[in-house]
Amino acid sequence: MRLSKTFVKTLRDAPKDETATNGSLLCRAGYVHKEMAGIYDYLPLGLKVI
Repeated sequence: MRLSKTFVKTLRDAPKDETATNGSLLCRAGYVHKEMAGIYDYLPLGLKVI
């Protein structure tokens, strides 16, 4: 399957409310979604990696 056909959504810019470097990279890559301060939700790509 081509990467362009997957349903992974990536972000071009870092989230504004994210201060940690690793959290912003995970959000930008499409592994996690930040629900609120300190609470993350795994996206399908993150679950596949786990």
